[in-house]
Amino acid sequence: MSHLSEQILQTVEVLPVEDQRQVLDFVQFILAKRQQAQTTESETEPKSFFEVAQASIGAGEGPGDLSTNPDAMQGYGQYFNVLSSTDIRLQGTRIGIETILYDYIYRSRTPEEIAKTYPSLNLEQVYATILYYLHNKAAVSEYLTTWIEHGDRMRAQQRQNPSALAKRLQQLKAESTTVS
Repeated sequence: MSHLSEQILQTVEVLPVEDQRQVLDFVQFILAKRQQAQTTESETEPKSFFEVAQASIGAGEGPGDLSTNPDAMQGYGQYFNVLSSTDIRLQGTRIGIETILYDYIYRSRTPEEIAKTYPSLNLEQVYATILYYLHNKAAVSEYLTTWIEHGDRMRAQQRQNPSALAKRLQQLKAESTTVS
């Protein structure tokens, strides 16, 4: 058994049974798709996530950077578009991995529910994002924490310095409450 296979098994074993079933469903889905692709057309070698990242933003430094860590990205190139080390989106969409993972982790939504929520995604993309998270939990968790903290800072900044439009809307809301 390869080192990667052992890592996958160790990662999956610590998951709750329901999550293990979801991982198994995803793997079976990928195998069926791969088998179908082999019978319908000649298969080309997919680019690794690292190769996609290098083409998109160049080679970066540090293992914590998801966009440049070859171990973290191997085999995911067809699913993600790396715009920067803090902006990884699903291929062909404007949806970031943080959106999918926030729904999955913090809102406890199933992959099927998530796919229905975002019509530009298919179920395979959702499963790929979740599998990517499960395979790179520490680094992706750090990525999510950074994303959430950035959002909190931006909202606080907007509250402290609201735009003219926001001020006007607040004024209208206050006026409508006093009239009622």
